[in-house]
Amino acid sequence: MNGTLPEGRWQEVTPSIGDTPMSFQVKDDRISAYAGCNQMMATMEMDGDRLVIGHLASTLMACYGQDRKREEALQNLLGGNPHVKYEGDDTLILSKGDQEYRFNKLPSLEASKK
Repeated sequence: MNGTLPEGRWQEVTPSIGDTPMSFQVKDDRISAYAGCNQMMATMEMDGDRLVIGHLASTLMACYGQDRKREEALQNLLGGNPHVKYEGDDTLILSKGDQEYRFNKLPSLEASKK
């Protein structure tokens, strides 16, 4: 690993909780993430094969049911310095303990406007 997480938008391949996929975007050593309710954001860096997130800030909407469970899972994943692994150029795997989440790279917003 070259010490950076590829910039771009990433979306969970198969939603692990409910039917809304988790997603995140990386740009300029910052990450923003969404699990269906609140927007989360933080600074980030790579330490070997681990993603290290700075203080994770969030909007403060009340979340219930599956949205709340999914949001807690994403907060726990990002806050736990997950291992990062790649499968090809378009699949990123974040794992913490026995939890593993697969994300596919989405087209850039600029590319989708063309």
